[in-house]
Amino acid sequence: MSSKEELITRNLRLAPYCVRRFLSRYRIPGVLGLDTEDLVSEAFLALCRAAEMWDPERGAFSTYAVVAINNWLINVCKLDRASIRTEIEVLSLDTPVGEAEEERLGDLLPDQGRGLEDVVLSRSLADDLRAAVRELPDRDRAVMTALLQGETPSDLARAYGCSRQRIEQIQSRAFRRLKHRLGHLAPGQASSEVSG
Repeated sequence: MSSKEELITRNLRLAPYCVRRFLSRYRIPGVLGLDTEDLVSEAFLALCRAAEMWDPERGAFSTYAVVAINNWLINVCKLDRASIRTEIEVLSLDTPVGEAEEERLGDLLPDQGRGLEDVVLSRSLADDLRAAVRELPDRDRAVMTALLQGETPSDLARAYGCSRQRIEQIQSRAFRRLKHRLGHLAPGQASSEVSG
């Protein structure tokens, strides 16, 4: 079983991904005063919470984390769950398919078992990410580590004697640096922007 930090590190990209998906699906009440960076911070908190609560017997962590982040964002944005449920169609993998309905939807999906090549590649990616995080400037690394351990931008702002927005700028800068440093892992998606 993976440690909490490894789960979080391997799934860092889920938080911004879930926020983008969430914003494309739901309208956030303006009265809350939440911007995208606030939601990403909340999504990271949810990712950390998911790492604490995850039971490997219930399925893949990434699947669990996506649902946990989405639920967390719904609560943070004070959205009405009853109205949301009517908009979402739930499709079970046990849904019968075919003319005789003898097969299940899950039977038609390709095998998702990980081969040796995938395991080796996954470990290599994790090593690259750890190395990239170690290369971050001390303050960026400290802020990112604290955020991943459940600290809020407001808590860190008080600890560092700066504004919450400054902490969020440091977080954004660290993400850009990580994206640039790890750009070779996602061909065609490397970012040339790095600010100091």
